[in-house]
Amino acid sequence: MRNKIRLGTIAIFSLCIILFFAYKVIQISDQKSCYSELANQQKVSASYKDVGEAFLFQIRARIQTGTEEKEVIENISQIAPVTIINGEPGDKRKEITLNLCKIPENNFHYLLSFEDRKFVDIVLGSFTDW
Repeated sequence: MRNKIRLGTIAIFSLCIILFFAYKVIQISDQKSCYSELANQQKVSASYKDVGEAFLFQIRARIQTGTEEKEVIENISQIAPVTIINGEPGDKRKEITLNLCKIPENNFHYLLSFEDRKFVDIVLGSFTDW
């Protein structure tokens, strides 16, 4: 009986490892194809930093300092769908994701700053920021 339980545990553990690595392969494949396609559109190299900064430039062109918080999110949403990762209405800082890739981990993260619900600044977040 114990050997069956031990064998079952090993089988489940092995399956989890295989599924994890399969997901990572899919994620890396999506990252390469997504970043490459976006880089070609933006005429930059296919890195998180360069593609993210190209979209940051577009975002900054759409938003003026002092713009209302709700309008900022609406303007960014015209570029691509936005997910608010962290931050409630009225917070001084919001973390958002610009959803440009199929796999969520490959999307671009931005940190927005507000003062009295008015836009102050936006910067590209790094992988360590989320």
